Amino acid sequence: MKLKIPIIIWYGVVIISLVLMILIGGITRLTDSGLSMVDWHLFLDMIPPLSEQQWIAEFNRYKAFPEFKVYHQHFELNDFKSIYFWEYLHRLFARFLGIIFILPLIFFLRKKVFLKKEKKLLYTALFFGCIQAFVGWYMVKSGLQDRPDISHLRLALHLSIAFIITLLIVKSLLSRLFSKPLVNYTSRIFVMIIAVLTFTQVILGAFVSGMKAGYAFNTWPKMGGQWIPDNLFYLDPFLRNLIDNPFVVQFIHRHLGVLIVLLIFAYMLYLYRKNSQFLQYWLISTGLAFFQMLFGIFTLLWKVPTLMASIHQILALFLLSSFLIMTHKMKYDFR
Repeated sequence: MKLKIPIIIWYGVVIISLVLMILIGGITRLTDSGLSMVDWHLFLDMIPPLSEQQWIAEFNRYKAFPEFKVYHQHFELNDFKSIYFWEYLHRLFARFLGIIFILPLIFFLRKKVFLKKEKKLLYTALFFGCIQAFVGWYMVKSGLQDRPDISHLRLALHLSIAFIITLLIVKSLLSRLFSKPLVNYTSRIFVMIIAVLTFTQVILGAFVSGMKAGYAFNTWPKMGGQWIPDNLFYLDPFLRNLIDNPFVVQFIHRHLGVLIVLLIFAYMLYLYRKNSQFLQYWLISTGLAFFQMLFGIFTLLWKVPTLMASIHQILALFLLSSFLIMTHKMKYDFR
């Protein structure tokens, strides 16, 4: 097929860039840098302050917003520059990602080299990418009004869309590499259930990050010496605890993580007993799940260090990608 190697290289570059984008976004959140740029412009954001006067003017604008007044009154100009760097890099890299995705996509579409299924997936990824730009600003805007923190619900939406875009691109690449139907293949339902639970866990992780719930209890496996802390569900109505109570969100996040790992290990044993050809692929998922839980535990115990929490987040993306590869491989053979 024409341009097969260049297309695969393009897929690889886009996927790696998406992973880096999510990593930069995670660091931006963990360092409380996301509210340092108080405006959003399509092109003007690409040029940072270049003189000392411009930096001072930008800093003075930041001082007018709640985050500075509540959390960062001690900030000097150099402190502001450090948080500005991550938000600026996040926005700049987003534009770079858009360019390396859209321009080659137009070229390959003109050459008519995509499979029909690929085009549907890529168009869907492009659609979500356009929405993501708006959601990013919608998220930042939530912390520039009356409250000094971004909405954890909007953060979860922003992260979820980033994961969806990445998984769509991975799925599109798999459609190119694996498209010959297998006559007999293992049921994929159990893997899909685990994938849904894991994606739910990602959303809860965004809640934890947005509400800074990772600082609520920094012990494991118990929470402050108790399996179920006293007065855990203190909000009314009861269901509000599931989205606005940092203690409940951390409680669910840590226990759902353990459940997912147990399900993954159980399925590994099932494949082993069946002597399944898919065991080798599931071993990768099992290893990723183990390290994902391990990094999650140490993120709690060490009170959310930026590097540890960032790795924890990226491992979740790798784990979901491994599920996608597994389910695709169960249905198709290599072309």
